[in-house]
Amino acid sequence: MLFKDIKIGEHDKVIHTISQDEIAGDGRPCYLVDSDEIGGLCEHASAELETVKMGTDLTAVTAAVRPVREGRVHVGKEFSVAAIARHAPTDYGAKPVLVMPTCKHGSWQIAALNLQKILNAWKLSPYGEALHGPVKTIASDGASDRRRALYLLCMQEEVKCGNPLWEFLKDLPGLNLFTGPGGLTMCFDPKHTWKRDRKNVISKEERLSGHDWSEESIHALLNPKDPQNVSTAVKLLLLIADLRDLDSTDFTPAESKNHRASCLIGEMLDAMLEPFINPKLSLSEQLGSIRLRHFGALDVT
Repeated sequence: MLFKDIKIGEHDKVIHTISQDEIAGDGRPCYLVDSDEIGGLCEHASAELETVKMGTDLTAVTAAVRPVREGRVHVGKEFSVAAIARHAPTDYGAKPVLVMPTCKHGSWQIAALNLQKILNAWKLSPYGEALHGPVKTIASDGASDRRRALYLLCMQEEVKCGNPLWEFLKDLPGLNLFTGPGGLTMCFDPKHTWKRDRKNVISKEERLSGHDWSEESIHALLNPKDPQNVSTAVKLLLLIADLRDLDSTDFTPAESKNHRASCLIGEMLDAMLEPFINPKLSLSEQLGSIRLRHFGALDVT
């Protein structure tokens, strides 16, 4: 019903993206007045409990206590949120279609099932694909269960000669040409890779000029208490990439060895970040940079 009131013309159908991630919650059960149900329990509740309907007594609450205490059902401390967004100049904001408490111990099969239900609902709803156009992309973070689910849903068919997209994609080596039914593709958020790489390599003994290497700045870049700060992660990784520009003339043998290793890592980090932060790159240049990150090697000996 969220898409019912969007005003579109006869030829205004566009493609859509399903995005899914988690947000923090209070981590407590509650009573849902509109549906007369126990709320706040994780996805295991449907398999472990006969019903979450309250009814006229406390039978449902009593039945839920034991599996919660035994750890078979959890009080969700996060909410898994899925939203659909239009690729259009108007009404493009993501509209939530799923909000579900989660304990983050669900299986990839459940993740795939939930996504498939959303896809099916979009196809069946008169206010979904029939009115607005198809879903072509599922976007998510790098969570292992959802990654496996997306591979199941979006790696079923290969774009080959005869496919309308073939002429556009055939000369892009390294591009994943597998899709789901109807050209459904997956998109993983690269920021999670950047945040993981931030943890791995840096040394405040490096002598790169033109940057604030004060104790306060170093602490901000390396602070392990803020692992979700994407801008800090990008800044740190770019600084590592800049180590390639150091003048190594006066380095000791040990420093030269460390510098060569840093140059190799810096080249890979630059190749990983460049296609996502440089809007001037063409698609071919983006793919070339990503291929260097995953398949290439730099000779720094």
